[in-house]
Amino acid sequence: MTGKATYRAGRGAVKSVHTAMRLIRTLGARQAVKALIIKGASAVLMLIVKAVVAIVKLVISFIVPILIVVAVASVIAFFVSLFAAFPNAEEERLITYAEFVHQLDAEVNRRIQDEVDAHDDVRYVHDDVTRIRTNVPMFFAFIATIHGQDWDGKEDAMSELHEKTYSLSFDYEMFFDEPDENTTPPAPGEPPPEPIERTCVIVDFVVYNFYQLCEILGFDESQIATVRAIMELPLYAMFPNLGRFVNFEGMAGMSQREIDEIIRSLPPVSGSRADIVEIAMSFLLPSQNVVYRFGARGYGTDLVNRPTAFDCSGFTSWVYRMAGVHDSLGSTVGHWNQSVPISSDDLLPGDIGLLRRPEEANQAAGIFNHVGIFIGRDSQGRKMWIHCTSWPSPGGVVMDNTGGGLIHFRRVLVNFGD
Repeated sequence: MTGKATYRAGRGAVKSVHTAMRLIRTLGARQAVKALIIKGASAVLMLIVKAVVAIVKLVISFIVPILIVVAVASVIAFFVSLFAAFPNAEEERLITYAEFVHQLDAEVNRRIQDEVDAHDDVRYVHDDVTRIRTNVPMFFAFIATIHGQDWDGKEDAMSELHEKTYSLSFDYEMFFDEPDENTTPPAPGEPPPEPIERTCVIVDFVVYNFYQLCEILGFDESQIATVRAIMELPLYAMFPNLGRFVNFEGMAGMSQREIDEIIRSLPPVSGSRADIVEIAMSFLLPSQNVVYRFGARGYGTDLVNRPTAFDCSGFTSWVYRMAGVHDSLGSTVGHWNQSVPISSDDLLPGDIGLLRRPEEANQAAGIFNHVGIFIGRDSQGRKMWIHCTSWPSPGGVVMDNTGGGLIHFRRVLVNFGD
C-alpha cells in the first residue's frame, strides 16, 4: 500500500470513530448503536443495489449484440429460404409485390401530372425531383424488418410505408400573360386586349433516401442493421426476373467516348475544376472496378496505381488530392469544416454537396452522412453528381441526379484557378 493510500485509509478510520463518538454523546449509547446499525445496513443495501445494476449492465452488453445478430440472421435466412425452397413461386410472389409498389408510384406520379395538366405553368420547389420510382429491393428490406417473414396480405402495410417514403404538397400562384405580339391590334377607338389570367402550380415534392427513412420510421440500431443486411443480399442472382424493378439510375461502366461527350456538354470550366471533373468521371470506366468500402481513402495510390475501394468522403478527398487542390479533406466533417455554403444556383463543377450537417449525423445510431462532387447539369437542368455509394452492393462510383440526397451545397476553401 502506498503512503497516500495508507493516509487515506487511516483518515477514513479516524473519521468513522469521530462519527460514532458524536452519536454516543448526542443519543446515548443504546440509541447510538441502533443508529450505527441502521447506517451500516443502508450502506450494505446500497452496495447490493450497485452490484445488481453492474450485473444488469454487463448482461445487457452481451445480450443486445446477440439479439441483433439473431434478428439479422433470421431475416437473412428467410430470404435465402425463398430461393432454396420455392424459387419460381417465391419469385412470382416478389414480382407481384414489386408490381404493386410501382402501382403506388404510378398513383403518386399521376397526382402530380394531373395538377400540372390542370394549370398553365408548373414550378418544382426541388428541381431534381419530379417523379417517384421506388427502389424496390430497399423497400422490401424495410417491409421485412418491420413485419418479419409473413408478407401475406401486407398490401395495406406496403401502402402505409410507401406514403412515408415521400412528401408531396401543392401551392398555386396567379400571373398574367400579356397579349402575344402577333395578336391583331385593336381597331381604332377600341380598348387594348386585357392581360390573360394564368395559374402556376408549385410542386413541393421530396423523395426520402435510406437514411432519412430510417429516421422517419424511428428505427433503432438493431433495425438499421437488419435493413442493411437484407440490402446486401444478392436478390438479383436469387431472383433474376426481379432485376427489372431495380431503381438505380446512376451511370457506371461508361465508355471513354460517353464520358467525353458528357464533359463537352458541360459549361466550360478552367483550372482545377476541369481536372476534378475529368479525374472523378474517369472512375466511371468499366476498367476501374472500384467498390465501396467504409473507411477506404486510397492512401498510397495515384492516377496510375489507382485505388480499388473508397467510401464517399475518401473518393472526393482523393479526387481533390490528385487534382492538386487539397491534400486531405478528411471525413464528411472535414469536408464541411473546410468549405462554405453556397446556393443551388451558385454551384459550379467541382463543388461538393452533403446529405446533412455534421451535428445531424450519428454513426452509433446508424445515421450516416454522405458527400459527392457536383459535375454540372443535364439537358433538363437537373444537377448531376458523382459520388461513391454503397448501394447496390458492392457499391462503387456512380453519376446520377440526386447524389444520394445531397442538399447542403458547399465550396471548398481553395484556389481553383478559375
